[in-house]
Amino acid sequence: MSRFEQFIKERKYLHNVTPATIKWHEYSLASLGVENPTADDLKSFVIRMREAGLSPESCNTKIRSVNAYLRWLGSPLHVDKLKVEELIPPTYTNH
Repeated sequence: MSRFEQFIKERKYLHNVTPATIKWHEYSLASLGVENPTADDLKSFVIRMREAGLSPESCNTKIRSVNAYLRWLGSPLHVDKLKVEELIPPTYTNH
């Protein structure tokens, strides 16, 4: 059994995550593509997502999943989330 499969099984049966979360992890880990990633693999992962046109928000969802996997592996590596533009809605004042 691969490490990805073991991670997914533990999330499913030990952490009782939803089927949607399982699919999210599977999709994110498939994008990563490397079961024991190096720092260069993680940089390449983020660059590939951005080159494919994913927004920073979309990248960050995959990054959260990959970081959960890295913690599970006991890896010291971590992927920093991308900066997301903060949109402040206009407010109205009484003049």
